[in-house]
Amino acid sequence: MMRLVGSFATLVIVGLLAVFGWQSYQQYRQPVALKFVVTSWTTAQLVSAVASRNFFAGRGLNVKIINVGEDYEAALRAVQTGEADGGVFPLSAPIKLTLSGFPMRVVAGVDYSSGADGIVAASGIISVADLKGKRVAYEAGSYDELLLREVLQENNLSIADVISVPTMAEAVPQAFLKGEVDAVVSFQPFLDQALRRPESTVLFSSASLPGFIPDVIAFREDAIENNRSAVQTFLGAWFDGIAELKKDSHSRREMLAVIAVVGGTTITDVERSLTSIKLYNFNDNAIAFTYTDDLLSLYRSSQEFIDFRAGYLTKPIGQVVRDIIDPSFIRSGLRQ
Repeated sequence: MMRLVGSFATLVIVGLLAVFGWQSYQQYRQPVALKFVVTSWTTAQLVSAVASRNFFAGRGLNVKIINVGEDYEAALRAVQTGEADGGVFPLSAPIKLTLSGFPMRVVAGVDYSSGADGIVAASGIISVADLKGKRVAYEAGSYDELLLREVLQENNLSIADVISVPTMAEAVPQAFLKGEVDAVVSFQPFLDQALRRPESTVLFSSASLPGFIPDVIAFREDAIENNRSAVQTFLGAWFDGIAELKKDSHSRREMLAVIAVVGGTTITDVERSLTSIKLYNFNDNAIAFTYTDDLLSLYRSSQEFIDFRAGYLTKPIGQVVRDIIDPSFIRSGLRQ
């Protein structure tokens, strides 16, 4: 047992040195090419694991990783202020930023939710129909609201049939635990936090809607225009890391250890998070950047969210989708 503990401790130390020490060292050797913001979400933290395996450095790219933890609004502010060039976001984030006049470009799909999002309800609520007249907390204007609307519609209800309690994402679990609401719509790790309420249950899981809620890599439009080659190199290193993570190998476990250390969690929790999503490799991206009516297409899934935000549009939906989804990097990879 002590040997196992010692091995894990070694992985942790290696991960810390690789992520933090290597970044500091690299900044002395060469200027930062890209600044990338990440949140506490597992696949966002994967960027640190990719860096720890020297996939960026091996391609001559110095990436500064900015970790904002669970402060999702800080991640958005980072790209708006120029502190970051890009990051891993729900697809809704670059769409909302672009619609508000701050152009972003989606250059790769990261994952889609397959249980990482859902609806948690209090005891006595055993079906979606039971939500009628109940207090439901969710972040307004987000995928949480869109998911709620979709689920209600599938059960012959509308948003008007529930008592909406607009709440910031990170505050949703506490509202539920305090008994201020009867149900919540959220995502991990907040779903697990909400489930600490005694006798609460998962009323609906995003596993039933594959492709409905994707996470993506997105960059500021000006970052792409000014440093296109760095973005292409970043994506090449990213997909090298994804290929490594999908192997059943020692290096995979080291990458999971780095994600756990940087995210302040455990390898077991990281593994569990990865089971609640479908992680995109390069081939999956080739499909995601194809025009189809399937939600696995980023064109279709972005149109779903843009339809939801139709009141904010100043140009046709099709044009907005084409402005946001940038397939050129994936197509360039296909030609190599």
